[in-house]
Amino acid sequence: GESLEIPYYNPHFRYDSQHLLNPRGKSAYRSPELDVWKRVGVYEIDDQTGRRILLRPNHFALGPREDFTNTFLQPFYESVGRTVSRHNRNFVTYAEPYFDPTDPYPSAPEDLANTQQLFGWAPHWYDAVTLFL
Repeated sequence: GESLEIPYYNPHFRYDSQHLLNPRGKSAYRSPELDVWKRVGVYEIDDQTGRRILLRPNHFALGPREDFTNTFLQPFYESVGRTVSRHNRNFVTYAEPYFDPTDPYPSAPEDLANTQQLFGWAPHWYDAVTLFL
């Protein structure tokens, strides 16, 4: 873990000050060897400066024909739904979309209704409105 200084904006979206996040440098991982992004080569640590060096800046970029919802969220929803259904076939798995400012009323993934699990599509119509007030 490391500390990071970020800009803070007041409720009127005006710059206010700098805030230090994670002042104690607490890591999300029990040991540095468990850092999945370092292990797969997204970044490395410079031995002399101790700073991160980004090796794969497009690691999370979508391909030209990839759609985030169908490529990533749909399989994730199905996996969670299968796990939930193993415990009780009557349980409903609620899924919601990621935030896309160009689509404030997102549709459920096409294949979500075709699975064997019970799903509830739960977008929050007010998310887009609230973020841009």
